[in-house]
Amino acid sequence: MDTKKDDSSDGELDLTVAAVDTEERSGLVALLTNAIGVDITRITVPVSYNEPTTFIQRVMEAYTHSYLLRVANQVVATDPDLAMLYVAAFTLSTFACAIQRVSKPFNPLLGETYEFCDHARGINFYGEQVSHHPPITAGVLETEHFVLLVNHKVATRFTGNAIEVEPASFTQVTLKATGATYTYRGIQSTLYNVLIGGAMWLDMYGELVVTEVGSKRKASLDCTKCGWFSAGWHELSGSIYDENEKVAFTVDGKWNETLYATRKQTAPAAKKAVEKGRPKHKYPLKGIPFNFSWEDVPEGLYQTESKEPFWTNVELVCKEAPWTQWKMTQIAKDGCWADEKYQSVLPKTDSRLRADRLGLEKLDYETAANEKHALEEAQRARRRKAEATKKFPVPKYFKESELLLRPGEYFWIPKGNYWNERQERVNKAAMEAKPSGKAMG
Repeated sequence: MDTKKDDSSDGELDLTVAAVDTEERSGLVALLTNAIGVDITRITVPVSYNEPTTFIQRVMEAYTHSYLLRVANQVVATDPDLAMLYVAAFTLSTFACAIQRVSKPFNPLLGETYEFCDHARGINFYGEQVSHHPPITAGVLETEHFVLLVNHKVATRFTGNAIEVEPASFTQVTLKATGATYTYRGIQSTLYNVLIGGAMWLDMYGELVVTEVGSKRKASLDCTKCGWFSAGWHELSGSIYDENEKVAFTVDGKWNETLYATRKQTAPAAKKAVEKGRPKHKYPLKGIPFNFSWEDVPEGLYQTESKEPFWTNVELVCKEAPWTQWKMTQIAKDGCWADEKYQSVLPKTDSRLRADRLGLEKLDYETAANEKHALEEAQRARRRKAEATKKFPVPKYFKESELLLRPGEYFWIPKGNYWNERQERVNKAAMEAKPSGKAMG
């Protein structure tokens, strides 16, 4: 845990901002003119730049296409190369889930938590802000098919008219069918035209490598850096290598639109499934295929030299007010919902309950700004007290553990107490809701 003195706010400049009007742009210029070389996460950003979510919610939202991991789990026993292809597609989908967003989430307070459960999407997620500076969100997503652990961390630098973000996150995915485990980090990204020029735009580029633990099987995907006149923007190419380090698939397309794969080697065991006469999935899709399974894998992915589209980004912007003004997706909107009954089973630290977020959700910018300032001041006060007493807060639901793959490197993993505590609150709420049984006088 970082214990350096922190007199900054919780503001973090989000890297998905696409455009800001002239008046707001001038305010941003005033904020950033003297910030060259500075870590942008330490700069206070006005609430008018926010959307009514927190960064932990955005981490969850990145798993919109987690059905890809379900498919990977269903095919891993018979075709581990195909499983790697779908794990790789999932990693790319996490970049594409909110590519249209023009607003930033609130930065989580230290100790803030968030949960999201959706059986249709197959998401059962909770996360906690385990460090303020550097900002680190630890999270876990578990279904009957897989377990995903993430430590989401960014390192930023303002260069004068752009913001560079170094990949510092680490994710581990374990498929339950065989125990196959995969790890990957993020890729480089840069936000351009921050102070001068036209609309701000985001470029994500570099090599993304997904490795299978205990095997030489891996995915190597090269995301192209945008050139003049948008040449190469969002494009990628790469390969899936088998355990013998031979190319099993080649991959290309655009990571924000559609991915294509071409099998380079036969898969005898997997091909038997094709012969049973499976239904064939057709593209393009009109919505996220929550029920997508191994039966919907395009038949061409079992045949050599057959180029097939195997993933399409179909997440749409929610059309309901006020969510549409921030270009929030349906899952982002659903992730903000909490009626009185649901609030009773959430920990008080859940992002849904933040006063500034709730104020902004109601378009009450004054309340949102005042509450945001109050929360930031309270966090500074807690920090000063911790430094004075040398008693620093310990994350409630995560603990640090040394990575077996990288001795000396630590990773935040679940303590295993979140869902048990939640069930206790559910039981308590149910007991309080029961009639007393006493006769009325």
